[in-house]
Amino acid sequence: MLLITAATAREIAPLQDQFAGSREIGFLITGIGLVDTAHSLTAFLERQGGAVSSVMNIGVGGAFTGGKVKTLDLCLASSEVIGDMAICLEDRLASLGSPELVLHQFFPCQGKLLGQFQKWCAETGQEVHFGPFVSVNCVSATQKRGDMLATTYGAISENMEGAAVARVCQGYGVDWLELRAMSNMVEDRDTSAWRLNEAIVKCSRLTEQFLTDYLR
Repeated sequence: MLLITAATAREIAPLQDQFAGSREIGFLITGIGLVDTAHSLTAFLERQGGAVSSVMNIGVGGAFTGGKVKTLDLCLASSEVIGDMAICLEDRLASLGSPELVLHQFFPCQGKLLGQFQKWCAETGQEVHFGPFVSVNCVSATQKRGDMLATTYGAISENMEGAAVARVCQGYGVDWLELRAMSNMVEDRDTSAWRLNEAIVKCSRLTEQFLTDYLR
């Protein structure tokens, strides 16, 4: 089974309607944030007893300024990191320095599902940015903090769940990938500029197209 996960019902509902009744595709609303995501995904995998072969985490995210990624662009994670598991100083983040903690902070994305998706994007001409993502417990509400995270981790996008999905999948030996549409830029907070609904639609449509070909 390929499991589709998203933080909210809003982000996953279009796909649930489209693929209702499929035995090859499953769906899980994880809840918002790293803790709820880790708990709900772990519980799901335990209940399924090995039936899940891969996980595709979808949704929206924030794009860091200063790069090529803009609002409504689609982004695919090359890796995930728990961005605020660090020493938070006034103007920078410092590593905790412990090898054990660092080991459980960074998660490269690799495996069969990622390869299939990238090949499909190339064959169908999909424009998707590929680069590191950062998962945080607190959404960045200033450009200064966003720029700090982008610089610290070389990242293109911020979210609140991806690293938890990556960590749980790593523990269970399950392939994963993460696809997000950018609903906003990570800048001084101005929700009037966010394009949340459009981002959800864009991510859902691309995922639907991929799943349709994936199931053939």
